Amino acid sequence: MKFKYASILLWFILLSSKCKENNELGIHYEQASETVRKEYSLYYDLNLPFEILLNDVIVVNNVDTGMDGPDQLNQFIHENGEQKIKIRLTHPFVKNGGMIKPKDLTLIDDKLRIYLKDESVNDGKTQLIKALKFPVITHEVPYLESEWVFNAEVPFQLKGWKNSKDLRTIDHKELKKKVFAKFEDLRKLLNAGNSNDFMKELEFRNTEFYSASYFSPSQILAHEENLTATFDKFKNNMLPLEPYTMRILGDGKVVSLERIGKYEGQGVLVAEDKETKTLYTNYVLLHIPSGKNAFEIVRMNSLITSIDDE
Repeated sequence: MKFKYASILLWFILLSSKCKENNELGIHYEQASETVRKEYSLYYDLNLPFEILLNDVIVVNNVDTGMDGPDQLNQFIHENGEQKIKIRLTHPFVKNGGMIKPKDLTLIDDKLRIYLKDESVNDGKTQLIKALKFPVITHEVPYLESEWVFNAEVPFQLKGWKNSKDLRTIDHKELKKKVFAKFEDLRKLLNAGNSNDFMKELEFRNTEFYSASYFSPSQILAHEENLTATFDKFKNNMLPLEPYTMRILGDGKVVSLERIGKYEGQGVLVAEDKETKTLYTNYVLLHIPSGKNAFEIVRMNSLITSIDDE
């Protein structure tokens, strides 16, 4: 089987859909007006497989065909000041010798921008914060990676993973064993249709997402109802976790498992609904909060995609 990206609506990122009708999910989100909102977004049009990281944590990745943005950045901003954004490009046929050509970067550089929507400035219109450009290459390369910095100022403060345990201090084999066990527990919840308990696992992640997205109580209620209904569809559709590889992110404080082989590079919590030909990918990031010993979900990025028969 092969998979392609349909209209990509993320249950969690939701970008600009909070203030308009979301046709994919059938939800109308109202604006919260108590705080002057500042929303940072990355706009892009990437026709190559890629991954985007902010402050060393995955914002979004597409290891198949590429796609376009924007993606909201707020939930990955811990505090005001300098932020680091990294983008890695890969040729789709790199395993067969495919190479990125200098001309491939022309369109990418034209669309790669960070924007801010600040309700208190410029009548709330979106304003350019930084144009991002990859370094000039004079020869073909299989991969290309670049990092940029920009300054951000937000009216909220997230705990995120900044004070979490440094996982690099844990024996690698022991860490891998514990991380796998946590992901297996999460997989069992979803495969059993136990959506309510999985929502409890998302409590910290969701709380920070709602703060960074300025959700009102009614938005939160609608969002959580939709999440639960979506997770219900995972029952008996979860793929096995293995084979996988462990990846440490967040300057050593965040960890995830990525698939190897089928859907390579995606998070291991994948559900295939073959009746509707729908694929649900979930990139879950774990951390051990300060003062605790157990893993918790710190961030989660999810995509709904379609599956085509070969």
